[in-house]
Order: sequence, then C-alpha cells, then structure tokens
Amino acid sequence: MGRRDAPAALLAAAEAQRELDLLGEIEEGESSVRLTHAEALLQNGLDVEARAALESARERIQARAARIEEPAWRERFLHDVPVNARILSLAAQWSSPEAPKKPVAA
Repeated sequence: MGRRDAPAALLAAAEAQRELDLLGEIEEGESSVRLTHAEALLQNGLDVEARAALESARERIQARAARIEEPAWRERFLHDVPVNARILSLAAQWSSPEAPKKPVAA
C-alpha cells in the first residue's frame, strides 16, 4: 500500500474488511485483507482502530491455526506464511509495553 493516497487505500481496505465480516471467513486471502485494513487505518492516523484490527487479525489466525491438528503444519501456517507471520510480529510489537505510541507499518 503506497502512502500517496492513504484515504483511498483506507476506503478500499475498509470495504474489503466489511465484505469479509459479512462472509465470516474466506479460504484464501483472509489474512491479507485483515493486515491491509490494519495498515490502512494506521496510515490514516487511526492508531487505536489499527491496533484493534490487528488484534482481531491475530485472534483469527490463532483460531484458524487451532483447527490444524498436525503441529508441524500449524507452525508452518503461523510462521511460514508471510502475511500470517507479519500479523503475529506486528501484533507482538504493537502490544508490547515498550511499543512506540505510534506503531510503524511497513
């Protein structure tokens, strides 16, 4: 997501998130929608909302991972899928007591 048109990016990301919310879940791309929405919120200065969206994304990843019975596959899902690993990493950074007041998105 570029920084040139953050408001338009937020509109698109929010619409994708609304559609995902209506569907409940999707097989492919769910984590990308959630991460993009959180980062768009952050780019627009909506830090509290960005943190909440990221926490929701982390919870969904954890819930989806819990359904994977094979431990090795579960670990791969959490740490080898780049978007999932990024969500987990950002969530840990943003929720840390040492986290900056304004989280940094990539």
